Amino acid sequence: MILIDITRFRKYTFILLVMTALPWSSFGQSSERPLYFAELDFNIVKAQDRFDDLLNGRGLNTFELVVLRQFNNQDTWFAGASFTLKNYDELSEGFETIRSGYFDLSAVIRHYPDIGWWRLDPYVQGLGGIRTFRTNTFFDVDENTTEQDNIHRDTSLLFGGGLGVTVMIVEQAHLNIGAQYLFGGATTYLLNNGEGVFPLIDNFEEYFSITNTIKYQIGATFVF
Repeated sequence: MILIDITRFRKYTFILLVMTALPWSSFGQSSERPLYFAELDFNIVKAQDRFDDLLNGRGLNTFELVVLRQFNNQDTWFAGASFTLKNYDELSEGFETIRSGYFDLSAVIRHYPDIGWWRLDPYVQGLGGIRTFRTNTFFDVDENTTEQDNIHRDTSLLFGGGLGVTVMIVEQAHLNIGAQYLFGGATTYLLNNGEGVFPLIDNFEEYFSITNTIKYQIGATFVF
């Protein structure tokens, strides 16, 4: 099921594309075509401090899409955007389902220092954007129709940085390994308290905390 309505999905997709296609002509022009990276990573995500205590073992592991464009054909600097979507709570009864989760949308700047060796290219990167928590309810009207309603939504700022290394498998495909620390702003979110009462929404309580996370990444980077 789609967890964000089509209008919002189009908006965030547009923002992602704009971040990736920013006109970096101020860095100069070159006759050579700049490189683009499309990266798909699996993230092992660990919540921090009170956020971790409140989640109480709920998993945050998820996939992340990153799209980067080379600065002015310089091999060492890239910029673009990343997108992550994760559900961490779900409760169903009859024709109704309630899901809680979050998504991150960030601008990314990545630098490859000129210290690569063999097929290894280490990098550092910084990012900044938003982290949005939302809880949606889905009601199956019939076999072909599902109604969706947003119960809760809250957004905070997100920023952080990390280190990583890419390992060239072939010229157009690299293995990516990295780690990041992300500072998530204070925000509200709903968690299922597991009491099993009806209506289903009464099982969810609102919590408030800083939402810092650490994520460890492994994935594939495609160069074109």
